[in-house]
Amino acid sequence: MPGSPPSNRDRPIIRPYQTLSEHSIDGNRFRVESQTQDVTGHRDFDVTFTDHHLTLTPYGPPTRIAARLDGCPLERFALRAGQLTLLPAEQRARGCADGLGTRGEVRLSFKPDLVTQACEIEPSRLRLVRSMDLRNPSILHAMAAFGREVEQPGPMGRAYAESLVVLAVTELVRHHSTLAGAPKSAEDDLPSRRFRRIIDYIDAHLSEDLSLLALACEAGMSAARFARGFRRATGHSVHQYLLKRRLEWAAALLGGAEQAIAEVALMTGFCSQSHLTTTFLRLYGTTPAAYRREHRR
Repeated sequence: MPGSPPSNRDRPIIRPYQTLSEHSIDGNRFRVESQTQDVTGHRDFDVTFTDHHLTLTPYGPPTRIAARLDGCPLERFALRAGQLTLLPAEQRARGCADGLGTRGEVRLSFKPDLVTQACEIEPSRLRLVRSMDLRNPSILHAMAAFGREVEQPGPMGRAYAESLVVLAVTELVRHHSTLAGAPKSAEDDLPSRRFRRIIDYIDAHLSEDLSLLALACEAGMSAARFARGFRRATGHSVHQYLLKRRLEWAAALLGGAEQAIAEVALMTGFCSQSHLTTTFLRLYGTTPAAYRREHRR
């Protein structure tokens, strides 16, 4: 009956939402999906996720939910545009949904052990607190940026997507978990020798899609602590620094090498000539072709 959760404990989602469009990013221990869904009609669900699920509804009419979450009493609420929800791993959600029309959904799912990589906290030490109306401006900003990045990937690559993941996970740990207090950040500085090693590593692998998590591992630090220390040392976030160095390298090649611009783009870590051109124009105010002509006079 509408408004009542299904009684069968093993009942799966009976009729999933029709997906009208979908884009995704697969990362190390996480996945981001952006969908447009047709939510018209009545649907029953009974799900338990092995990953943490953080979801933003960026647009669309309200969807009315009646559900028992992790064995708690029946809750009734509406998912509205601009709303964030957090369903921690291994928590069962059983109930029904009624909607009309289309809505957007941006979902970040991540493994519990990503908390260790991001914050140097063992997953067993904390429990994320479920919320069907999570209020956090920083997470809202990160999830909205995810939606844009998934739909139209920007020039800053994997490091940018991972920086958004680290921001969201760190905020969840600090403000939406059972952990008392925030993660300690007393030793955020990168020791000079370690910093030099990271810079040398970046320069040696600049043509690759460098990973924030991999760089943090190379530095022997959590991703959040490494990102803070790197910004303090360079004045730039990791993804901004990578983009800056790639453009500097491209400019040097354009001024002296004979390679085609498309080859320069691939050599310096851009996915195509148009990708390089758009980014180069934004920083230098001119196109790679015009820059090459100017610097070869």
